[in-house]
Amino acid sequence: VELGWIRRWSAMHVSEYSGLHYRHQVLKHILDAEPPYSRVCADVMGRSGAPPASGEDTRKPAERKGAEGGAGRVDVPKVWSQELEESRELILRYPGFESLWIHRRFLFTFGVRLSAARSQKVNPEDVLKQLNGELALADQSSLPTVSVHDLDKQKRHAATFKMWCAQEAALVLKEAQSKDHRVHRSKDTADPAGEGKMHDAFCTAIKSVQSIVVSVRKDLETNWPGHPLITENVFV
Repeated sequence: VELGWIRRWSAMHVSEYSGLHYRHQVLKHILDAEPPYSRVCADVMGRSGAPPASGEDTRKPAERKGAEGGAGRVDVPKVWSQELEESRELILRYPGFESLWIHRRFLFTFGVRLSAARSQKVNPEDVLKQLNGELALADQSSLPTVSVHDLDKQKRHAATFKMWCAQEAALVLKEAQSKDHRVHRSKDTADPAGEGKMHDAFCTAIKSVQSIVVSVRKDLETNWPGHPLITENVFV
């Protein structure tokens, strides 16, 4: 009910990031109450070092479910699919609003980890597939179908989004590659062939992301010199 209400409100106030921020809290609450997705919230928030927002419920999922009377289960993949589709429609319908792109970053940050939570591991090909989908949206949103002023803002937001997503994908892949290597080394019965195949898959995916970062960085340098993401390097 709450998510449906804030979706309708956000669609009518696309420039108001406060509503989208509240929407994030509702989505995180849904994830946090649904194993195995609760770990996704802990991982992302722990990595960012962000403290709980004012008024945010910090109880453990089990404690909240008990206090709330054990509400019905939520179909998280379906909810996330709906969020992605609505986000896409809003970005294409209302060009030039940075708030919508920031919301899309949130969806990608968590979404790329939700697939891993379902399968208990990160699939390099799946990460690339999701990244390419976001890049395609950014390109589609920058087509010259709006006013020159809005188009310039939309192009900048889209390019920033592309760089941000590529860097986030690189981080996910590097973390997963390191974890996968530790898991194989800790096993009593080593599987050199399996480890080598997975290592190659991660390396191939990371190289693909590197090429995307190089391409987007050139675009930023050419069109928006001094952009803060130009100097960031996640491949160190």
